Amino acid sequence: MLDRFKSLSVFVCVVDKGSFTDAATECGMSATMVGKHIREIEQRLGAKVLSRTTRQQSLTELGRLYYERAKQLLDDLRDADACAEDIRTSPRGLLKIHAPVSFGSQQLAVAVADYLRRYPDVKIDLTLADRHYERPVDLVEEGYDASIRIGPLVDSELMARPLKPYHMWLCASPEYLARAGTPCMTCASTDN
Repeated sequence: MLDRFKSLSVFVCVVDKGSFTDAATECGMSATMVGKHIREIEQRLGAKVLSRTTRQQSLTELGRLYYERAKQLLDDLRDADACAEDIRTSPRGLLKIHAPVSFGSQQLAVAVADYLRRYPDVKIDLTLADRHYERPVDLVEEGYDASIRIGPLVDSELMARPLKPYHMWLCASPEYLARAGTPCMTCASTDN
């Protein structure tokens, strides 16, 4: 069985070009193969779509109706492909992101602003919250497209990409250290 979309394309080309030979040249196949595509359509429909003589061809009534719908279908398919390509090369729509407060406010805000300038058809819903340690964000359940996490990835089913290194510093004034004491840095852990 031949590819139905290819057969539709060949049929439309035959009608547009007015001959099997010209359609064969346009489609990059032999006139015999063009004939096979037309016969495949006629067998599937159970009726002729073209009336052919050695000198000319014309559409049957069924062929005319079939041609109009096939042409529209192929145009719609080309439009769908063009739309997908346009979306792939120029993002648009809503992008929901979750990130920790410190990273989001210090690093992500500038990147988001740059991204929105580059892709004005994108809207970003950015949630900044420090809940990734006690209850990690469930991207699917909560409807997020992306989540930025600091530290080890708990859920191994997620696709993760490392970002640039992000360092956090523990700082205190000399007065605070004199009053509260110096913490044991070897004891500090993000798990506590």
